[in-house]
Amino acid sequence: MAQLHFFGGEKGGVGKSFVCRTAIQFHEDQQMTPTIFDTDRSNPDVRRIYSHLGCRIAVFSEGEKYEDTANVIYNTAINERVLVNLPAQVFTPVKEWFEKNELFELSLEDGVEFYYWFVSDGGYDSLKLFGRSLKFFEGKVTHILVKNEGKCDDWTPLEQDEELQAL
Repeated sequence: MAQLHFFGGEKGGVGKSFVCRTAIQFHEDQQMTPTIFDTDRSNPDVRRIYSHLGCRIAVFSEGEKYEDTANVIYNTAINERVLVNLPAQVFTPVKEWFEKNELFELSLEDGVEFYYWFVSDGGYDSLKLFGRSLKFFEGKVTHILVKNEGKCDDWTPLEQDEELQAL
């Protein structure tokens, strides 16, 4: 399956890696073997835990030194399902990666589907970052909002945010 699943949320400490690890475990339980990438350079916990499954490191960066290192993620997704653990505050490099490599256009030709599992703690900043992601990807990336109810039990701000609800 030509699918690329990102697990992120822009904010640190909201449970991004936990949700990614849960997805990996689901695939293991179903005897499915996706390719796994950890892009968190400072704390590659997914790679530490799943190195036995061949978890690889890739980097999203605005620096010239790393500008093409994430391409292996998309190239792998052309032929198989890929799960990517994202670090916090990676929106700008990921956005630039999509734009520079014209991934929206390429994915139509290659049949790659994009999914973004956006983990949120329900905070104002987290929800605003979710809206920013929805606006940029304009429906070209399916977003799944993961509500971390261990961090927040009142999602009224999300439910009452007309702009987010419209998106």
